[in-house]
Amino acid sequence: MFEESKETESLRIFAQEYQKYLERFLFADSGERTLQEAYDRLTALMDEGIAEAGTILEVHNRALQNALNIRFDNEKVEWLYIKRANEFLTQAMVAMDVFVLSLREDLRRDQLTHLANRLYLRQELSRLLLEAGEKKFTVGVVMVDIDDFKAVNDIYGHDEGDRVLVTLAQIMRESLREGDFVARWGGEEFVLVLPKTDYERVKIPLERLQKAVAEKLRLPDGRSVTLSMGVVIFPEEGVQSAEELVRLADLAMYAAKRRGKNCVVLYPETRGGN
Repeated sequence: MFEESKETESLRIFAQEYQKYLERFLFADSGERTLQEAYDRLTALMDEGIAEAGTILEVHNRALQNALNIRFDNEKVEWLYIKRANEFLTQAMVAMDVFVLSLREDLRRDQLTHLANRLYLRQELSRLLLEAGEKKFTVGVVMVDIDDFKAVNDIYGHDEGDRVLVTLAQIMRESLREGDFVARWGGEEFVLVLPKTDYERVKIPLERLQKAVAEKLRLPDGRSVTLSMGVVIFPEEGVQSAEELVRLADLAMYAAKRRGKNCVVLYPETRGGN
């Protein structure tokens, strides 16, 4: 049982609503409509402190005890009501699972662009590199940086900067092949992951991306947004970790900046390769 002093306001409200819907389901309406309404309401009220199996079970046990004590003497509790209560509990546990999954998904997504974030990129790229090593295929990693993005924020404001980021994210999603992957690395930097490509073929999707950005993403004064990109190919450079591949792609991207921006630099070019 909960000690009153330890109950948060959100938990108190959740428990009240839980008992209300449980009693309705037990004694008034045991149909799917009540279950659906309870699911919608309890999901909306749930927070991280509530979304634990032990907490849900405790809320359920207390609500059931209160409901049955109000309705019956203990000796007259019928199995039918216990069975219905278990159905209701199952729905509450589903709501909890959905909430926890949504939290997990939020942790993996950038809130502005809705792309994968840096955490998820590292996990997904590490998984992909293991698969690529086993199945013997290559993986391209591209660091993408918006040229002169600070000036966009300084001249037009952060709302315009956010618009540029969101629009670029959408263009990248639309420009990539099925199986390609894009994540926001931070600020105005993004990382593209392109399986089954090499230093020669990787230029094709990147040129397509540059063209799409030039056509679809313009600043209020009419100028196009441009990108500097650095590319590294696994396993060409003998690097095995996701972190090291991103670091090499970042080095190549800064080489693109030094070349005058709005271009693509392949990592071998940074060390005098072909």
